[in-house]
Amino acid sequence: MSRPLSEQQTFWLGRRGEILADVVLTHHGFTLFDAAGTGGARAPLLHRFKLDLVAPDYFGMLTKPLSIEIKTKREHFFWRGGGVPFDGEDVSSRLRAGPSQTIDRIKFEQYRVVRHTTQLPFILLFISVDPPEMIANDIAALGEPYPSVNPDHKRVNWPISRFVKLFEFHPINIKRYFYEDWDGDWKKPRQPPPHMPPQHERDRVFDLVQPVQQQLAGFRQQIFDTANSAWSAT
Repeated sequence: MSRPLSEQQTFWLGRRGEILADVVLTHHGFTLFDAAGTGGARAPLLHRFKLDLVAPDYFGMLTKPLSIEIKTKREHFFWRGGGVPFDGEDVSSRLRAGPSQTIDRIKFEQYRVVRHTTQLPFILLFISVDPPEMIANDIAALGEPYPSVNPDHKRVNWPISRFVKLFEFHPINIKRYFYEDWDGDWKKPRQPPPHMPPQHERDRVFDLVQPVQQQLAGFRQQIFDTANSAWSAT
């Protein structure tokens, strides 16, 4: 059965984001395995003893293993603050006003189980089209998330300040990569290729989006140190 158009386009946007992250990170020394591409648009499972763990989008190597979950968003969620407290809400723990990113609460709990079980870095990486940037952090370094500002939405949030900016992209070309130009508005996501593109097409993507490195070096050292500590403890 075919999926609804809105769901299909969300998948297209996400898959193109995974490919973009693969192109940019491998260019800068990461070795990645595309787990998302093997899952048939579903989250594959890691089998460890008698426990099933949801797998990230990518497994990576930076001298030691790591997991990377990639989320692509048209923009950051901007919370303006205020609002009437809902029943049972602890206002002191409410998300502060400003830009943030959000994920499904159940998926967050699953990712946290993977991080705790493997003791290896689990990177939550966001690609934003506007502003055109890639941000990331280890889920352990992000700290406890804020609950959803809307009780009807079972999500968790982190302010953008808790993430590390890895790259900035060309502001127009990143839109050209993700969207078709629809009467001057960027609304319709481009369909992703069925498989990871060959190297010459990956090079074209890299040249198109023109990633400018920001805090990648410090972040890479942070992940390297975390992974080394985990391996030293085993």
